Amino acid sequence: MSNSHFSSFGFHPIIEHWFKNRFAAPSPPQKSGWPSIAKGNHTLILAPTGSGKTLAAFLWSIDQLFRKSLEMDARKFDQNPSGVHTLYISPLKALNNDIHQNLKEPLKEIGVSSTPAAYRKKLYDRPPIIWCLWTAGSS
Repeated sequence: MSNSHFSSFGFHPIIEHWFKNRFAAPSPPQKSGWPSIAKGNHTLILAPTGSGKTLAAFLWSIDQLFRKSLEMDARKFDQNPSGVHTLYISPLKALNNDIHQNLKEPLKEIGVSSTPAAYRKKLYDRPPIIWCLWTAGSS
């Protein structure tokens, strides 16, 4: 599937534009996973390292957050009145760090922010929009 068919996945035009400028085409895990994720189904993506699983899993969250940021005042969005939007639990701390790095760039480039530094001190009152954790006992 070429990028010319990317619009069939239903992403916001800005998310679509960002993706088309960064990648030649969706990877197989993305092409297979996005239709199921778009329907709101629980989706398991099993694919090799480096195949685009992270973006397959998180681009819908990024899209939803981007749309939400357009619908409300920026200050209110930054205060995150709805609480945690996306929770990712990793079995390994190293994998959690990898996920964090893989998400930081798309969020910055698309313009979706997680909780600003000023609100991090109030984590319990206003949790971040995307929260990545690793399980207890992992290294």
